[in-house]
Amino acid sequence: MLLPARVPHALRGASRPPPRVLQISTPGGWECYLEDLVEAGLSVLTDGELDPTKINPIASRHGIHYDIPAASETGTAHIPQEPACTPPTSS
Repeated sequence: MLLPARVPHALRGASRPPPRVLQISTPGGWECYLEDLVEAGLSVLTDGELDPTKINPIASRHGIHYDIPAASETGTAHIPQEPACTPPTSS
């Protein structure tokens, strides 16, 4: 599946068991956001689920914004134009 840059989109787990996913993101930079999200730990969860309200302060440092969905909707993420960090380069 191709998710074009800067196009809002949403993903949701609609099957049981949930699918396994391998994501390849280019250009680099997404991994910096994920590292910050992991570092935040459980503070970004509400009732065991990722909470867009708690994630947005972290995401905004990387040019990402999650819409806050209504109770019955799935939120979307707005993708940054440029990476917010310098991804590692291979030697």
